[in-house]
Amino acid sequence: MAAAYHGQDIVTTLIEQRFMYFYLVYFALAALNVSSQNVEKAIKYVAIFFGSMYLLQFLLYPADVFYYPKVLIERSTFRFRVDGFEFLIFLAAFAFNKLLNKQVQFYPLLLLAVVVNFLSGSRYLLVITAISIGLTGYKSKALSFGLKVFIVGVFLVSFILFLPKEYTSSITEKTKNDLQQGEDYIRIPAAAFYLTTYNVDVPTWLFGNGVSDSHSQYGIQIQNIGENLGFYLGDIGFIGEFVRFGIFYFLIVCVLLYRAIKHSRKVDPVLNSYLIAITLFYVISWPFGHGPGIILFASVLYLINKKSYEREVSKVDANNTLELQ
Repeated sequence: MAAAYHGQDIVTTLIEQRFMYFYLVYFALAALNVSSQNVEKAIKYVAIFFGSMYLLQFLLYPADVFYYPKVLIERSTFRFRVDGFEFLIFLAAFAFNKLLNKQVQFYPLLLLAVVVNFLSGSRYLLVITAISIGLTGYKSKALSFGLKVFIVGVFLVSFILFLPKEYTSSITEKTKNDLQQGEDYIRIPAAAFYLTTYNVDVPTWLFGNGVSDSHSQYGIQIQNIGENLGFYLGDIGFIGEFVRFGIFYFLIVCVLLYRAIKHSRKVDPVLNSYLIAITLFYVISWPFGHGPGIILFASVLYLINKKSYEREVSKVDANNTLELQ
């Protein structure tokens, strides 16, 4: 619809939407028959790399460690606008699950995931990460409830001890101001604008407006709306995705999330906890609207099927062994 409604040619739109092709990662993993252990290792290493690079960039700023389109200096931190925090949400749940299974060597990874999400300056990332960790602990059967509470308590105390007071006060003040604004809170009028004023045609409701190129007339229009009105598509989560890709894509994602959460309950507490957390994150962010998020989502979908299959094979092998005895 970008060509019909915004004068952006189809080729440009297809190039700008190239991150959508990363859903093919699921089929690539299936074709290669990659083991669940190797997929988990790959996700873990990507998360460690992303977290380490972000931490290094934070420590060495203003020197450039990696490319970032924008940096905000607020909330007592440097907020680099980059994609990939979904990997840290997953890493937090993964590492915490390992801790519950008495593999203490994963504690630094849990700390890395939480600290980098903390440095991002996003309250939502911290909350979603906490939810992911909490759900993993609740669903895990490795330890008793009391011991789980103790481990969570030790981690929280050790983290809070290193929490700068300036950050805490700035986050508290920001949250207080947002709550006082009520309906005037910027995300609410932004969502209303894109739903009722900007996106009013049936074809764009069905198929979306497409992803804009920053140099096209369409891209300049979106930038002007953000800069002049403060209405950014990236701030309104699934509504922003709906504006870009339409109701069909939104419904497909919802169905995939529902089925994945349902089937992962008996497969892996980490996968189930991550999916629930990322669904909540979808309210205010784009976990399915950029390359890293889609790669991880496709990998998690593959892990659910692969782990379920491996479990069934293991049961069959165990039964065959008993019969031979």
